[in-house]
Amino acid sequence: MRLVLLVINLWVVVACQAASDTAAPHAAADAVVSALINTPYAAKVHDFNVVSRDYQDPKTKEWLRHHRVSADVLNTYRGAEFEFIEFEMYTEIDESLSLDKAAVNIVLCESEQGQLYWPGTGSIFPPTAEIDAMFAHSASRVNIYQSYFSWCR
Repeated sequence: MRLVLLVINLWVVVACQAASDTAAPHAAADAVVSALINTPYAAKVHDFNVVSRDYQDPKTKEWLRHHRVSADVLNTYRGAEFEFIEFEMYTEIDESLSLDKAAVNIVLCESEQGQLYWPGTGSIFPPTAEIDAMFAHSASRVNIYQSYFSWCR
């Protein structure tokens, strides 16, 4: 099964790079493809509302900041289509969160209970024409029956 996923992942990377006639660096294309392959939900969202509180992890005793985020969906690239999403984020206490009204492309994980959550750094992308095209092109080629997402453990 992992060999099949590896072959599919390599095919998506090659297809994305071959079809891209933009001047975007290969690193950006690789990051978008990796994000889409390794998470079950991807969308362009905007108009964020964030409610934050400090939280102590019961296992590590580390203090984190828990963010409950809601946003309007402009375009769904992968996963169920929603007009509005809510998801959770955990960051370090001193880490700044820069989500406001501006649009971003984001990939998210989904818990067993169906709750969307942020997989961490590297899962938010600027909404440039090149990045939007990479998301649309790559998302049309991912396996819709995929059930294992390595960023979502």
